[in-house]
Amino acid sequence: MKNNLSELERDNGELHEDSFNTINDICSITNPKRILEIGFNRGTSSIYWLQNSKALVTSIDIRPYKDVQNSISYIKEKYPGRFEYIEMDSRNIQSSFWHNKFDLCFIDGDHTIRGVNIDVNKCIEMNIRYLTFDDYFHGSHSKDIQNIIKYKNAVNAVLNTTKEFEEKDAAPIERVKNIIEYNRMIDTKIKNEAAANKSNSNLQIIKEYNTGSGQVLVENKLCNTL
Repeated sequence: MKNNLSELERDNGELHEDSFNTINDICSITNPKRILEIGFNRGTSSIYWLQNSKALVTSIDIRPYKDVQNSISYIKEKYPGRFEYIEMDSRNIQSSFWHNKFDLCFIDGDHTIRGVNIDVNKCIEMNIRYLTFDDYFHGSHSKDIQNIIKYKNAVNAVLNTTKEFEEKDAAPIERVKNIIEYNRMIDTKIKNEAAANKSNSNLQIIKEYNTGSGQVLVENKLCNTL
């Protein structure tokens, strides 16, 4: 299939064009009917999912509708009846309202470990079978994403007993230092928790993709497909 985004404005943070074939492969494996996308930005990934499947795509983002209206209008015109944009924070998803609505979720929103973990928990509550993540090999985000996939239960246990990291009162240099130390501490706690309690994960990696900043396709083994 051909990647054609000439009419859509591109912006930093968009899914790399090398990931087009990755999305095609993921769609071939999962054959999604309804896709939830957490993180829209300017809509490149939405088009990739729409071009490579026959699925209906719901994209949510905290960016105000008016900031991306041109992209949304273009996508709706190009793929009539198959796309909706909802301006909302993924933390506010009502899982019961969307239970069993989606069979695949693309997670590319809040990249903090707590943010990604909340999104994954929401997907599990919604009974979504397949999860796919962007930035799986990203220099700043990969460790958190990989920890969540590999040690999901341990991540829940650690974050439930760890206060949200606050950086608002720190000076710029100290802020960077504190973030690095915090991330190192969380990483150590997760691995210790997983080792001590054999608390691993119900997420199973299906395939890793070294395209752009990296993607990965994961199956939620808790999903009830009946």
